Amino acid sequence: MFKTTKVILIVLFIIIYSFPLIAASSRYERKSIAFINRLLYINSSKKMSANLERSYLSKIEEAIKMERFDYNPIPESVLEEFQNELDRNVSIEQVEAILDQTVVIEIIKLLDIKKEMRAKNLVTETQKNSFIAQKAKESGITADQLEQVMNSSYLYIPYINKFNLSRNDDEDEVNISLAGGLLWYHIIAGDAPGLEKIATVSSRVSISQDKDNSWKATELEAIHSAAETMGINLKTRTRELDMFKLLAPIAEAQGRHVKFPLGEQEGIKLDQPYYVGEWRRNQRGQTKFHKDGFVRVGSVADENSHTPYISSAWAIKKGDWARGMVVMEHPRLGIDFSLKTRIFPVNIDSGLFIGKEDNDDIAAVFNSYSGFIPALDLDINANIANATGIRQSFLTFGFTGALVPAKSKIIYDDVIADIKFGDLTIFEIIETKENINSFAFYMDGHLGYLKKYYLGRIALHWEAKAGIQAYSITANYKDDVSLMNISFGGRFNLGLEYALNIDTNIGIYAGFNAFPAANLWIVKREDDKVPVLNDFENYSWPKISSIGRTYGLYFHYSVPALPFSPGSLISNAM
Repeated sequence: MFKTTKVILIVLFIIIYSFPLIAASSRYERKSIAFINRLLYINSSKKMSANLERSYLSKIEEAIKMERFDYNPIPESVLEEFQNELDRNVSIEQVEAILDQTVVIEIIKLLDIKKEMRAKNLVTETQKNSFIAQKAKESGITADQLEQVMNSSYLYIPYINKFNLSRNDDEDEVNISLAGGLLWYHIIAGDAPGLEKIATVSSRVSISQDKDNSWKATELEAIHSAAETMGINLKTRTRELDMFKLLAPIAEAQGRHVKFPLGEQEGIKLDQPYYVGEWRRNQRGQTKFHKDGFVRVGSVADENSHTPYISSAWAIKKGDWARGMVVMEHPRLGIDFSLKTRIFPVNIDSGLFIGKEDNDDIAAVFNSYSGFIPALDLDINANIANATGIRQSFLTFGFTGALVPAKSKIIYDDVIADIKFGDLTIFEIIETKENINSFAFYMDGHLGYLKKYYLGRIALHWEAKAGIQAYSITANYKDDVSLMNISFGGRFNLGLEYALNIDTNIGIYAGFNAFPAANLWIVKREDDKVPVLNDFENYSWPKISSIGRTYGLYFHYSVPALPFSPGSLISNAM
């Protein structure tokens, strides 16, 4: 009996004292990052100007500086020879060879200093600081720089493999197409110090920037937008790497809520998605993370608070959770794309419209129409919970497109022959041409607020939006003619949705459209605006409105990267 009790006590002792070690392996350890503040051009035939390059690097560095990392730039003296070797286009393999011959050699020297410190058995801080200062002087860098590199674990280098910048004089805009990313390396200390490549994270982006000032200023604005978008994407791609992904053991599991020791210090944000699960060993002896549901962050631990440093999350897909399981970050931008089918009303009261320029009249006759038409919405929903403190709150921006089966006729006076004496027209033959349209194109742009309320995998939402509506018809004679009616209004929607997985929801919604008719017209012949005749005393102008119920289905997806800048898109759409 005594021996059995003794064995049980030993087993319990091992389990109890092993638990912190097991938990530690499932806890994110803060990483120290070194970086080379130089832009590599990998097989790229075009390069940025020095000014654009500085701006690009600044935005990328700003984006990659996350709370979970400590950052240490490589000293200039270490980079000097490396930079001299990069004045030509190179491949990634050539970059790594140059790194080995230059930066790696210098880093190894610095890591050897750390080994020498251990060999000398320096105990006191005074001894360590004195030794570091001496070695820093010999290496030609400061003591702080030496200590930073010695303590770094990882290194990244930004690169570009495609860059194209062009000016469009006709549209007065700058277009940028950019592809590139980060080369990530592990700085290995110990008996065989050096660099080990661990990952390449990449992204692509295309930007159009309207010209408001000089071409140079517009190019700088465009590279800012491109770099910001690249930075956002590369930040998410970096967070997806296993060595940088946040994870922590569950400190408490109660009902549909879990608590875990991560917070502001690691950059936790409200509504961020996390998987819940545990590490399991398969038959091949491989240890893999088994997912058992997912949650979203509901409260964030404040490092300056007197309360325990614990964040909480609420379950969307609930599993069989218990203390000691792990929450693992699922990195996303915090931006959802929603694709919606929609049925909404359009009403047209028949009337006549005239645009007049010189002796040419452009008239349009609209037939009456009333009915519901199908449309397609594309919305971008940006999570603003961290700014508002309100969970599942979104700023939403989007567009609607539809074809309205309403008939209209554009009448255009075309001078086919004339006799002139100087500038005086003596005789002319005018042919009146007609273009009958069976359809008109409808579009709108909208901006608003969206709020969701989750109950498990089911969520209710409401959204309120203000927008601008356009109804357009065209005709094609010797000149292209277009007429567009503009009106302002809004919409309100209520929806019910279901979370298929951590990234994807589907749902239905119903709402109300309120775009009253407005006598606001834009008429163009080719690209020139035609003055509008606004005297409607003798005839009725066509009234186009959209007032009534709307409903449809939708699909939304949380994206890991963007191919364009949302800020630039909104700016150019205004």
